[in-house]
Amino acid sequence: EYAPFLPDSRFPPIFPLLIAGSLALFNSFVPVLIFNMTVASLIPAFVYLLGKKFTDSSRTVSIAVFLSAFEPLMIIFSVLLIPHPISLVLLLFSFLFFIRFFETQKSGDSAASGLFLGLSVLVRPHGKLLAGFALLFFLAALLRKIRTHEGWKRAFFPAALFFVGFFLILSPWMARNYFNFGTFDISSTGFRNVYTDFAVSVVSYKTGREYGEVEQGLEENFASRHSITTQDIDRDPQWGSALAREGMRILAENPKDTATVFLIVLSSFFTQDLYMYFSQWFGLLKSGTIDFSPSVVLVKEGPVKLFGLVWERLGAGVFIPFFGRVFWTGIALFSFAGFVIAVARGGTERTLALFFGFIIAYYAATSMVAAFSAQGFHRYPANVFLFLLSSYAVSHLLSVWFNRRKRADATRAEHISFQP
Repeated sequence: EYAPFLPDSRFPPIFPLLIAGSLALFNSFVPVLIFNMTVASLIPAFVYLLGKKFTDSSRTVSIAVFLSAFEPLMIIFSVLLIPHPISLVLLLFSFLFFIRFFETQKSGDSAASGLFLGLSVLVRPHGKLLAGFALLFFLAALLRKIRTHEGWKRAFFPAALFFVGFFLILSPWMARNYFNFGTFDISSTGFRNVYTDFAVSVVSYKTGREYGEVEQGLEENFASRHSITTQDIDRDPQWGSALAREGMRILAENPKDTATVFLIVLSSFFTQDLYMYFSQWFGLLKSGTIDFSPSVVLVKEGPVKLFGLVWERLGAGVFIPFFGRVFWTGIALFSFAGFVIAVARGGTERTLALFFGFIIAYYAATSMVAAFSAQGFHRYPANVFLFLLSSYAVSHLLSVWFNRRKRADATRAEHISFQP
């Protein structure tokens, strides 16, 4: 009845069909896991290709490739039965073709970018709004061509082929959803999460009630008022806009708590490590011992209280999430520094830093609606670009440090040579 074993409106078809095929042919999930691991092993190669386009610094590229290959979440996600690695690799194909279109202005690159973006969305729908931003880019390019009398066709045809590729892939699934649910939306997830996740988090934070209790209450209230079942909220995408409006109303009625939750979620997006969660999942730590939201405790009661609570439950295991948060906080800060440095330098580095920054901002913004869920999962597509920008900053700072040491050594040697 439920996904991932049968496709429904929550899950686009490619990954459920992979699972169904694996079960039908081998009566096992193992082939899908092997395929996932194989696909995920390509991610460092994509980081290398993106890094070489971004900068001439081999140190930057090497650090970013190392992080993408050995950061714990990048490894863990490759061995889970989740669609994230496949979707990410298809997305990276799309980005590489889009960047190459910048360089070549060839319509074929634009078409390939749209096609791979469509495939990525059919695996996991998180990137479905990227096509809208691509439309804005192509419109701006078209207006620029018209103003400079370069010929509107040079901008129109690549844009048309991008969307032909994108919708060629998505159209059968969109038609299926329209036939079954009366909407062309790719998935029921997205706008509905404003109500089912973010509004739930705001009410839970404000009242102190359990998240699950608040979620059940809000969903049952909506379902009863619209004469539907709570399952329809999950499965039927036609309710997305109504759920989003209801959620926005709750947020508008609680502006202070909404702002606090927004800041908590934004912080979680960039710093959540999930190392403790997976340590429990793999049996390294006792499971079920953290029965509170660390981020909420941190905001409401401070770091000392949070450390004490985690120590009480995990003992020395507290250092797993501690070092995880420190590591990801460092990645976030260095990526911001790398963005600023690259933009200041100009040229190709500025252009691609702006592109990388936009992708990170897109996933941060669209992950906000998931609120107090596992933001480390939602950040996964942005990790590649966080690694590239943070590695760029580290490489730049190391270069500055080495150059200062060389100058200091040269000055000292010159001073010694003048000694009688």
